[in-house]
Amino acid sequence: MLLFALILTLRHLFYDKGWLKSSQTEIPSICVGNLSVGGTGKTPFTELIIRTLKEDRIEAADSELYGFTGSLFDVVPKSVAVVSRGYKRKTKGFLQVTADGSAEQFGDEPLQIKRKFPDVTVVVDENRTEACAKLAHPDTPGYGRPDLIILDDAYQHRKVVPTRSILLTTYSRPFFHDVLLPIGRLRDLRSRATKADMIVVTKCPSFIDNAGRQKWAKKIGLNDFNLETCEGVNREGKVQKLLFATINYEKLKSVFPEGDPRYTHSKSMLLYSGIADDGPLTSTLCETYKMMEHISYPDHHFFSKADIRSMEDAAKRYPTALLVTTEKDAQRLLAANVNDELRKRLFYAPISTRMLTNEEQTILKDFINN
Repeated sequence: MLLFALILTLRHLFYDKGWLKSSQTEIPSICVGNLSVGGTGKTPFTELIIRTLKEDRIEAADSELYGFTGSLFDVVPKSVAVVSRGYKRKTKGFLQVTADGSAEQFGDEPLQIKRKFPDVTVVVDENRTEACAKLAHPDTPGYGRPDLIILDDAYQHRKVVPTRSILLTTYSRPFFHDVLLPIGRLRDLRSRATKADMIVVTKCPSFIDNAGRQKWAKKIGLNDFNLETCEGVNREGKVQKLLFATINYEKLKSVFPEGDPRYTHSKSMLLYSGIADDGPLTSTLCETYKMMEHISYPDHHFFSKADIRSMEDAAKRYPTALLVTTEKDAQRLLAANVNDELRKRLFYAPISTRMLTNEEQTILKDFINN
């Protein structure tokens, strides 16, 4: 751990001194990232940003339609692109994600975003700097120059400098109570949190009172925290916003077109998950179903033939049980060779993120639009 800390310290020093090159994105950009190895909800939060932008575009279009022209229509981005590494994809280089592609081509998270928002440009590239440059000067058919780039999971990618950055940390395991790998789950120094423009605590309970918010601000290191503006000043003198968000699991949806919705009325279930933190999903599902079997795979796990056979065998043991997986896992399972029985009984739980209050949603909206 000490060696890892030294390496990280030197790396950031080299970038801060300019000894390692970094460049600002030509197009306005927002980085969504974390300090840990996963499980903070980056993809659902990226989707929240997209939904917020789309809602604002509708509001702006309606205002223009009825003759109320103003600054909102001018400042709301008309198009957005998401840039991701495409973790665990089996391809290389710059690729534009298509909804009919596979997780092996693009990675499960970029594919999930593209399938939810078909009109949003989603690209994958290990080199975010080159990806942003290609988006700024498009020469590939199928997309034009976006007005805003969302950099997914790029907080540690120092080669590219975003216009603004959002750091996510979870309510149950905040970065200030964690330590570096391999003992803890942090992949970067805790001190890097001071560089973010906004910190969002994710996976919160549905309500946090003012005393609780002030307590969080103090632990993060924000002085003079204003509950109305959600702003405080960190030890480096930087003004940071601190917001709180929670997750919702929506009505179950079938992974395959052959899905039989009658299975969702079963009293028992089998759960198969390959995500960093399946605790919230497990707790939510257990409110409705009796858990007969739960197999937890590593994050971004590609399901093997043996995994599918295991599911098929379990389905035979529990002939009336519902089979459930996560939304991210569903992107990988769609490409698996699954028998007719699983196709009827396999469902996923759509996930979404929302801010705890309307005021925080407004602050987020202003943050991403300005």
